[in-house]
Amino acid sequence: MGRRTPHFSQGRPLHDLFDARRRSIDEELRKLTFDQVLATPLEDLVESLVARYRVEPLELDADAVRIDRPREHEFERPDAFGRGTWKVLGVKTRARIPLRGSREVLEYQPSECLIDDFQEEVNDHNLEFDIEIKQGVGEDASRLNALVRAEIDSVVSRWQRQIGYINKDLAGYNDTLETEVRQACARRRTEALNFKAAMPSLPESGETPHLQH
Repeated sequence: MGRRTPHFSQGRPLHDLFDARRRSIDEELRKLTFDQVLATPLEDLVESLVARYRVEPLELDADAVRIDRPREHEFERPDAFGRGTWKVLGVKTRARIPLRGSREVLEYQPSECLIDDFQEEVNDHNLEFDIEIKQGVGEDASRLNALVRAEIDSVVSRWQRQIGYINKDLAGYNDTLETEVRQACARRRTEALNFKAAMPSLPESGETPHLQH
């Protein structure tokens, strides 16, 4: 996964992902021959499918945030009277917070969702975003740290709320996954057993079946 900005409120419903995974489970079972289905212990088959199709909850590790060295940056700010813009010297930096879990869910909209403009980027390992302090801080390091910390806390708060909505949907799917997989495996095993049971009544290759009139 490359860098991208998620648009939760514009994505497909998260339940579309769950339905796609359920279909994939059925398709995978269909690819197994009846002999393979019967030769594989049920618990092994269930355990393997659950491990592959579980969706890992998201976890934002806010305690492990990393911040680039702040640098001076010249910003343009609109004039209060709409007569153009004026320049102000401030500070710009970039923050990175480890994000764990199945990040593919970020392509989807959970059943509950913040109607917010998420500008942060997500890559394979981190949530990343720029921090812009559009005011002079001079040599006051403690004030700069407080302003940067406030920006980080604001982003983390929004993301934690959004992740909470996502993980709530994931829990519903994951909690029933083993039962659904077990039922799908049982259906396939029943098909295999029925086929095997019918085999003795089938004519041998080259033998013409007797037709009753």
